[in-house]
Amino acid sequence: MLAAMAVACATTAVAIAVNFATDLKTNVFAWIAVPLATLLSGVVAEAAQRVVRGEPIRPLFARPGGRRVAIAISALTLAAMIVSVTVVLTVSTNAGDVAEGDTRPAVQQEVGYQLISSSGFCPKTDKLDLDTAQPGRGGQPQLGDLFDQCKMDGGLAELVLEPDEIHTPNGSRQLFLLNHGESAGYRRCLAALTERLTDRISLRDIRQGSHICVRTDVGNVAQVGVVKVDRSTGSETHVVIDFSVWSP
Repeated sequence: MLAAMAVACATTAVAIAVNFATDLKTNVFAWIAVPLATLLSGVVAEAAQRVVRGEPIRPLFARPGGRRVAIAISALTLAAMIVSVTVVLTVSTNAGDVAEGDTRPAVQQEVGYQLISSSGFCPKTDKLDLDTAQPGRGGQPQLGDLFDQCKMDGGLAELVLEPDEIHTPNGSRQLFLLNHGESAGYRRCLAALTERLTDRISLRDIRQGSHICVRTDVGNVAQVGVVKVDRSTGSETHVVIDFSVWSP
């Protein structure tokens, strides 16, 4: 009987290793089925040997120390069942997070992008089209648009940097500033963009570590992380950002 229990424990360890090496969810039955089957086969084998020797087959509880063994087996079975259910639920939850969470492939991603506020004739540093990760155009035509060197590489901008604020180019409400220190990502921004949005955010409310969720003009979901805000260069403001853009 003790040998059967030892084999069952060893088999459980092997089953756990197999599960981690393959698919936890589909093979989790091995956590219960394999050790219990091994244990049962050991009990049957012992009973068969007693029959061959002409010895009586006594119930487990009737044997010396049998009650303690039975309790131990029951506890082991219950623990295996709890672990199995926990693993199934955990794997199912994690699978859902992977399918819908922040591992969603980004259509655009940039690190260390610099915006510089400008009032010049042909500014290309103060507007950003998140969908193309390129300098974007404003909502209204400008004189500089008539010149090829002033034409923007991107489409309509989502972010326009002024010396004291960030805003959308045409007054549309596409921005949501998360609480400072709040983690961002696709799922959080997707939820935030169903809340009350704004068309502008004061730089007084933005600092390193701030996150802005943006609904782009083509309907994508964007996360903008503020890396640095520098207002010490005269009339210009420099803001360094990281951003990711996902399809909705």
